[in-house]
Amino acid sequence: MSDFPITPVFQARDRRGVVRRSRRGSTLRAIAGLCIALAVAIAGGVAWGWLTFTLGNIRVPWMSVGMGTAVGFSLRGGHWKEPTRHGALAWGCIGGGLALAGSVWGNLLSCVAIGAQHQNVSAADFLGRLFASPDQMGDILLETFVPFDLLFYGIAAVTGFLVARRPVIDRALACETSQPGA
Repeated sequence: MSDFPITPVFQARDRRGVVRRSRRGSTLRAIAGLCIALAVAIAGGVAWGWLTFTLGNIRVPWMSVGMGTAVGFSLRGGHWKEPTRHGALAWGCIGGGLALAGSVWGNLLSCVAIGAQHQNVSAADFLGRLFASPDQMGDILLETFVPFDLLFYGIAAVTGFLVARRPVIDRALACETSQPGA
């Protein structure tokens, strides 16, 4: 085993000479967790769009559960070591937001694939033209909107929120219940 820690922890001495540990390693871990969760949301959106297109524009609920779970678990690695209640809520909101964004991205990609098939062009060409005029993205999503989409967006957001948020354990309550005879 190596003595080198996985996340670097920097030590500094204050005025009295007491060694203080820096949270720099935790901050780096948080930034890495956010970047990984963003990449998972983008990849999950691609998978969402591909599956929706492959299945013939049929939306399956497990795609939204999978999106939320994948984003939530990837974001969990970026938590501070001891998240507070507010910190856990913030990480949950970030997870829910990224899962929702990934779901909307997947829905847009499925619309791109279907539109490219109808116009007999490649999906990359169609997506390139769509990125050239971003105002059309909202128009495409509004034209293809079905109220049932809100259910899938909600499932993905709630699953991402719940999975990304770690339960905060009250240490005093945990000590009281773990004592023998309690």
